[in-house]
Amino acid sequence: MDAPALAPPSTTAPSEVVDEPALAARIDLAAFAENCLVVYGWAVGLAEPLASVTLTVGEQTIELKGASLPVPRPDVGRHFLGRTVAGTDHGFLLLRELAALPWLADTVRLRVSTDSGRSETSDWPLKREQQAVRAIREVAEPGWRSLIARMNAEQIAVLERLASAVVPVLNSASRGEPALVGLDSPSAEYPFCGVLQGGILVAALSLSDAPRAGEEWTLSYGDSRFDLLGAVRTGSSLNPPTEGPSSTSAPRPLELLFATALPDARAAVEREARIVHSGPAGTRTSRVWSCTDPAQCWQRLQQHLASLSPRDRIAACEHLGALIRNRPQSAEALGDAISQQLRSALEQLPVHVDASDPQSRVRLHLDRAIPIDGTGLFLMGWCYADAKARLQLVCCVGEREFNLNEHWARVARPDVTEYLAKHAITNAEEPGFFCLVPLVPERLPCYLRVKTAGRPECNYVALPPMQDVEPALQAVRMVLSMLDPGRRDLRQIMNQHVGPAIGALWATRTPPVGSPALIRVGRQPTDPKVSVIVPLFGRIDLADYQLALFADDPDFGEVELIYVVDDPRLVDEFRHQCAHLWGTHRVAFMYADPGGNLGFAGATNFGARIARAPYLLLLNSDVFPQRPGWLGTMLRTYQAHPDTGILGAKLLYEDGTVQHAGMTSRRNVHWQNLWINHHPYKGMSPAGLSGTREVEAVSAACALIETALYRSLGGLSEDYIIGDFEDSDLCHRVRSTGCLNRVALDVTLYHLERQSQTLGGDGRWRTALTLYNCWLHDQRWSDRIGGGPS
Repeated sequence: MDAPALAPPSTTAPSEVVDEPALAARIDLAAFAENCLVVYGWAVGLAEPLASVTLTVGEQTIELKGASLPVPRPDVGRHFLGRTVAGTDHGFLLLRELAALPWLADTVRLRVSTDSGRSETSDWPLKREQQAVRAIREVAEPGWRSLIARMNAEQIAVLERLASAVVPVLNSASRGEPALVGLDSPSAEYPFCGVLQGGILVAALSLSDAPRAGEEWTLSYGDSRFDLLGAVRTGSSLNPPTEGPSSTSAPRPLELLFATALPDARAAVEREARIVHSGPAGTRTSRVWSCTDPAQCWQRLQQHLASLSPRDRIAACEHLGALIRNRPQSAEALGDAISQQLRSALEQLPVHVDASDPQSRVRLHLDRAIPIDGTGLFLMGWCYADAKARLQLVCCVGEREFNLNEHWARVARPDVTEYLAKHAITNAEEPGFFCLVPLVPERLPCYLRVKTAGRPECNYVALPPMQDVEPALQAVRMVLSMLDPGRRDLRQIMNQHVGPAIGALWATRTPPVGSPALIRVGRQPTDPKVSVIVPLFGRIDLADYQLALFADDPDFGEVELIYVVDDPRLVDEFRHQCAHLWGTHRVAFMYADPGGNLGFAGATNFGARIARAPYLLLLNSDVFPQRPGWLGTMLRTYQAHPDTGILGAKLLYEDGTVQHAGMTSRRNVHWQNLWINHHPYKGMSPAGLSGTREVEAVSAACALIETALYRSLGGLSEDYIIGDFEDSDLCHRVRSTGCLNRVALDVTLYHLERQSQTLGGDGRWRTALTLYNCWLHDQRWSDRIGGGPS
């Protein structure tokens, strides 16, 4: 049968009885705490004439007649007055330590039987742990006091273990040297005390009032003494009662969780601990049972942690984790268990701090947390804190910590500024922030700890769900969205946050999942002199125009022409066009499909790996020769200068002005003097530009290089994104080998600049991307270019 609601004993008649008076019984309290079972109730005729009154909990059955203390219950006698019920000793109080712990039991079964064989059975709720302690305090009555003198040693021992629950209502002073001593106000409860693996002592303490001036609370364990008021506070001021005339909430008790590493883990064999309270009225002591079984203690601690708020649990786990890390014998098992408790608490945390707490002077919101393999976390969000708050914002990843507000970059957020203005906050000029946190998650609990001046407790904020962002370009775009190229601390921001984050994100991009394909169209040259590599992305019609011009050039009879289709959207279309292109132009070529998008550098390198000729010509699909014979001229010029590393050509815009005649480096004053590529003759007339000149670098839109040299240098660097600075990077690597870079100004081609690139998006994104590539190039080559950054 379902157990009725538990009610404390009273002087009024019981309202719940079993059918026949001779078989009437009730349990007012059944509680299990500190390894001890406490049962208080009554059964009509307990002394006689009932033959048996048994209590079953878990797999254990106890005969209450003889095992429990008889308790006078005149209220029961009055209720059954006139029903041949004699005497008043119908009540019982059972105090017993259980060897086999009933962890799974949530009810107790009461069975009453007569000599005639009649019996009745009923089930009653069993209070557990901290709930049990509080229930005992509520139910214990003055009538219990007279029972102490009649208790045996076992019952006294049980009562001592439950001292924290019953001392405030039991007076044991009549026994000479009492084992139990009452406590002065403020009253206290001790949910548990015990020793974890590795000799870590833990104790929970709950005070109904905050400590007053001059009061001390001390935990005595063996020969050691510990100040409890320095323990982790897990309550009270984090959630103060609501103020106002309509408030009905009472102040929360001050809850403390104390933990410390005992001096000698092997000496943790004491069964008792003492709580000592010193105040104006003197010193009072209470014994508290201490559990020395690490497994049982951890179960008790888990139950206690589960009863705390998420913020309180995190604070407790932080303290416990710090202790465990210093005890190697406990670190692995307990560390994992504490991490699990921490994760459970984090699941209940918000990703923001608002102003609903009247004592809070902080508003914080996390928009995104991007995990970066092997590097850390890139956090993005906004935060406002008034000057008096003296904000301390710490990112915690496992046991490691990083002071976020000491390293973050603040940025303007018009949307946030407008929002804050609606809440009378008008001085938040740069509420946004981003920061690269150099702590690698590695599946560890991650969160923010928020601390402000004047508040002993911390607040905590969960990180937004962290999922790897694919493709990598999408994650790069998220990071670059926070970047303002015009900021005064641009170099610092790039060095500390944006540059390392993007570099690591780009390095983790997923390789293409498709299978590479290679199709030969037309009769290929047996021994080609030059392999021309042309990546195609966004447009395939440009290949048709190139082939039309190559068809009139006899040099292409000895050229291996490789079109690398770097756009999965165009693979099928170009493959279907191959027969038409061959039939129309009769220029043999190879169609190469790398199986996915590799970018300009990746596609070029893919073509270089399958090239057969001793020379490579890197060529954009939007570059068109002015007249036939240009490739032969480039090859002869290259061979005429044996120290040449890369040879470029003169490139013109459609209007005939110069687009490229060699590159040099100069500083960009708008980007804090980062080195950028400069085309000295850009936009000028090509008149007078002839011959062959040594230059710092040439454009990869049209560049000739020996295949062996290209491969030995690793080809174009794929660290640059989409198409910037790969060519000058290669040129600087070539120069580092002792070779020279030249431009053949007598070779002229047209370059429809960026017609072969389709970025999509706005100009801000393109600028930010170019800035990153520029920064990366500067990081690698500034010392060689100009002797170091200015």
